[in-house]
Amino acid sequence: MTTRVKGTGLGLAIVQRITEQHGGKLQLADAPKRDGKVEGASVRMDLPIVAVDEAETDAASEIASADDASKSEPAEEEEEVTHGV
Repeated sequence: MTTRVKGTGLGLAIVQRITEQHGGKLQLADAPKRDGKVEGASVRMDLPIVAVDEAETDAASEIASADDASKSEPAEEEEEVTHGV
């Protein structure tokens, strides 16, 4: 949530994606009631604990997988656009 007048609305979506990419889980809920009112939100982010060597190996394999995927995908052919007179 923001107090700004304008925003993209992507903040939590980005946080969730990054959390999941690191093998974690994001949970959102209403904050506990105070004086019978719900004010605010509760956010819980669970991330796995991994050794530094294991994290570097995982990151390297993700980069290699992304590179392989981009090389194996055929380029999309563009359709010729013609304009009538």
